[in-house]
Amino acid sequence: MIVNVKVTQETIDTGEPCNSFGCPIVIAVRNALGTAGRIEVTDTTIIVMADGINQFFITPWTVTEFVHAFDAGEPVEPFEFKIEVNE
Repeated sequence: MIVNVKVTQETIDTGEPCNSFGCPIVIAVRNALGTAGRIEVTDTTIIVMADGINQFFITPWTVTEFVHAFDAGEPVEPFEFKIEVNE
């Protein structure tokens, strides 16, 4: 199943720079998947740990660019990306 992840202005405003567990991408993935599990975002991987199952997604380049800009305090805009989730 393909899931569309929306990084909104609200997730940007709520996210924390330099926090791989609290950045806007984490919030957006949590909203898209509807999970309260632990989510971590790195340059290469998005990891979702919920219900005893770990799922790994390759971090899209647009996400990596966004995270670097956000962490550096540069202006960022809302955007969307997709991840493929095993059902």
